[in-house]
Amino acid sequence: MFYPREAIDRGLEGHVVLLLHLDVDGRIQTAEVASSSGHAILDDAALQAVRRITAIASNARQVLLPVDFRLD
Repeated sequence: MFYPREAIDRGLEGHVVLLLHLDVDGRIQTAEVASSSGHAILDDAALQAVRRITAIASNARQVLLPVDFRLD
């Protein structure tokens, strides 16, 4: 997962939930933030990361994908 350097420098953490719309083959057609982390930079990073996924094994046409940003 891509954790933005600016978010790391600022100590930002958060939980983003993305709503993915899939075609019949499981390919992601669109993605949107269903629940924000409260930090636009983390929300945007989650959306950028999901663009790297080619397909999801699912029979559903919509999938909620939780993304956690945590600094350890």
